[in-house]
Amino acid sequence: MNIHKIIDHCEKKISWCTNDRERHCARNEIIDFFYEDLLHVLACSLNKIHDTNYPKRYWHILLGSWLYEFSSVVYDRKKLIDGYSEKYEIEDICVETRIIPRNIYESLKLAEVDEFNAQLFNDIKSEKINNEIPESNYEKKLKFNTEVNFETKIKLKEVLFNFFLNKIVLKNNVVVSVTAIPLKSQLKIFLKWAGIRPIKPLKDSPSNFNIPANINYRKKISLDFKKVNSKNKYLKMILKLMPFYIPKSFIEGFQKLELLTNRYKSLPKAIIFTTEFYGRYESFINWAAKCSLKGTKICSMQHGGNYGFEYRAEYDFVEIGPSDVFYTWGWLWPKYRIPVQKLRKMPSFHLLSNTFKKQMHKENKILFCSTSIDKTLRSLGPCGGDTYYKNQYIKNQLRLYEYLNDDVKKIFHIRLYKDDLIGLNEMWSQQYPDAIFEDMKVDFLTNLSGASLFVADHMSTTWIEALANDIPIMLYINIGSYEMTREMKIIIDMLQKVSVIHYDIKSLTDAINKNFNNTEEWWNEKERVETIRIARNELIYSSQTIIDNWSYELKKL
Repeated sequence: MNIHKIIDHCEKKISWCTNDRERHCARNEIIDFFYEDLLHVLACSLNKIHDTNYPKRYWHILLGSWLYEFSSVVYDRKKLIDGYSEKYEIEDICVETRIIPRNIYESLKLAEVDEFNAQLFNDIKSEKINNEIPESNYEKKLKFNTEVNFETKIKLKEVLFNFFLNKIVLKNNVVVSVTAIPLKSQLKIFLKWAGIRPIKPLKDSPSNFNIPANINYRKKISLDFKKVNSKNKYLKMILKLMPFYIPKSFIEGFQKLELLTNRYKSLPKAIIFTTEFYGRYESFINWAAKCSLKGTKICSMQHGGNYGFEYRAEYDFVEIGPSDVFYTWGWLWPKYRIPVQKLRKMPSFHLLSNTFKKQMHKENKILFCSTSIDKTLRSLGPCGGDTYYKNQYIKNQLRLYEYLNDDVKKIFHIRLYKDDLIGLNEMWSQQYPDAIFEDMKVDFLTNLSGASLFVADHMSTTWIEALANDIPIMLYINIGSYEMTREMKIIIDMLQKVSVIHYDIKSLTDAINKNFNNTEEWWNEKERVETIRIARNELIYSSQTIIDNWSYELKKL
């Protein structure tokens, strides 16, 4: 059964497959409502299997991203198959071998693949999961929509780097991943305070967990899950499936995970990291989770533009929820289940270290950043990136270009997200063969520094980077799809009143056509300047003493 075929049918026929705020909020609300229950029963069951007594927070840190992603995918596939069966007869699904992901990264990527989705659909519609069929040797046979890199070689330089820094830095130190604060900036902080210890988390290849599935273990977990009484059909469905989809790194490969974790030594007073929460670094996260049991503070940090925008989102549960402290780029207001006391605004090295001096005599060039949105839901991302908004999003993308006048099109440079180059370039070249695409080998900030106007059709990190660098901005957002925080909605409405943000494609293109030859004058009009200043102050913590700020903050942890 082809996942894309089902989605295409459902998008045309079924109200579930629409991109609107109410549907997205309802989905988030249901998953948010029961993930704590899922986490509790999962923690109890894994403790029993491994003869451990780790608290729920340990398991939240270790596998929270997988739990949220898997719950989202099952909920989505259940809704799809229910809607599909209302209109079409469900054909028999032949599943000859069983796919069990080896780690979190692999689990996320498998959600793109037809064979894995066929298995998932089959398990959803069957009363009982068939565990008698053999495991699949699938690694080199499956077709993924996006680039994958399952094999990860251990880099001796990174191992030695971590080992020697552990030896020379103060014992009561704060460990900071190079994904959170760049190494050069950490060295500057070190000169102010010698208690910072840089670390390079090591990627864990799925091949570390090439271990046959222990069905008896998984049946025991299944029996534990059956004891949970619930009338919610989605919770019951997730509980039924979960024992047979938990990555091997947390069941059969748990001892190997513990062995890999031994590469990380010491007990720091705090650990700061970012994207490692989302898989590929299970041994590092396991070390951090175990350190938290002995009093180490777990700190995470904003690493994208949307964190303060939406009232509730995946990263709230995965990153902010289990952390003691979460560092924002500047915003500071409560979100769903996130008290403001957990948040601290700090200047961002990502933003402030990548600022550049504006080119006052640059060529007239418009930089348009866009994407295509993955067709298959893998996790609950921001509302504006919703899977079921894809078709409308692409239409709006092409309409935007269509409405531009000919002179604008000559200076309109399109930059796509790296995974969108497959297929999307062909669609553009067929409809608009003269469209200009940026060379993806050139980094975004280089493209941005040469732009006289930045344009985008979605909320993301790129427009915050343009804002930080005072590049004129015009932005379209589908405002009806967002469950925004009250504070962010005020900012967005302010920017909309001065034509920086637009809720309509035609409004955006009219503004571009009118002002493309004098964007600096337009950007520096008095009312607009004041509005932009307010938005920048709310979203970006600017500082001339960023090293001193962070040195002081790390000492306090």
